[in-house]
Order: sequence, then structure tokens, then C-alpha cells
Amino acid sequence: MKNLLLIDCYDSFTDILAQTLENTGLCRVEICPYDALNPLQFPFYDAFVLSPGPGLPYEYPQIFAALQQLKDRPVLGICMGHQILGLACGGRLQHLSRVNHGQTKHLKQLQKDVLFKDISQNTAIGLYHSWVLKDLPTQLSVLACSEDNNVMMIRHENYPWVGFQFHPESYMTNEGVNLLSNWIKMI
Repeated sequence: MKNLLLIDCYDSFTDILAQTLENTGLCRVEICPYDALNPLQFPFYDAFVLSPGPGLPYEYPQIFAALQQLKDRPVLGICMGHQILGLACGGRLQHLSRVNHGQTKHLKQLQKDVLFKDISQNTAIGLYHSWVLKDLPTQLSVLACSEDNNVMMIRHENYPWVGFQFHPESYMTNEGVNLLSNWIKMI
């Protein structure tokens, strides 16, 4: 049983995400508000999850600082957490011309990856964002995109960091629990 720290950016999905992670039967989750992060607690956790959140990633400097201490630790970023990982590595954000709040799209897998074990090609995913990552550095691999070619999943080549732009805990994401389970099994 893995111990996860879910870093909460005060998002309405955080509790649902924690419950979905625990429903895998593979982990226990503790929620910590981003502004109460204490790096002295980091050794007590096997992995870290960056929650979705309101606003823009730049409004959460404590998380960028924490990532400097988590380069060798598994981190999963969800929605804005995914964007934080991309920005921390040198990518940039682009505002979408059409907001994707409460939209369902399909996930196009671009590479073979253990995260896709038993996941259908073109599985439905739930989106709640208006910004996407662009101009990613070479150390970030794009694992999947949406049907409109926006980056939906990334993996760092040197750090055990993974990002999902979509919400795996959403009822619109058909195989979200399986994707989360596959990530936890990698830890």
C-alpha cells in the first residue's frame, strides 16, 4: 500500500480525486493544502499528486519550489498540476480559443507506455481547462493528445514525473481509475 500526498490547490475536484485514488485499493491519500507544504514531510510519502486548481499555475510558487526537492520522487500532475510540471521543465502555456469545461474528448495514445496497460485507444476523457501546454522541452515526452492535438499526457525522461491534462476522476473519463492504478503500480 503506497502513501500518497495530494497537494491541494483548493480545487473542487480534490476530494473526488483523493477518493478515486483510494478506490484503486493501491494507496492511502493524505491531502495537504499547497500553502501548508512542509518539505520535512516529503520522506514520509511514496509519491505526490498535484491537484487541479483555479487560476494559473504561476499563482502557486510553493509547488514550483517543492518540485526542486522532488526530482527523484514520483509526481503525478492533474490538469493544472500537469501544467505546473510542464512549466517547471521549461514549457509554456497557450490559452485556448475555446474553453473545455465539462467537455468530453478522446485520448490518442502516441507512444507505448505502461500507463496504457489495458487502456483502450481513443478512450473518452473529461476536460475542465482553458489552457494547454505548448513548446515542450525535449526532456518531456508527449504520451497522448486529444483529437484536436492538444497535449493530454506527458512523462519526464529523467524524473519520475507524469502529467494528465484531463481529469481521471471525472465520470466522463471512462478508464480514469485504470490510468491511476497503472501510475500507482509504477511507484
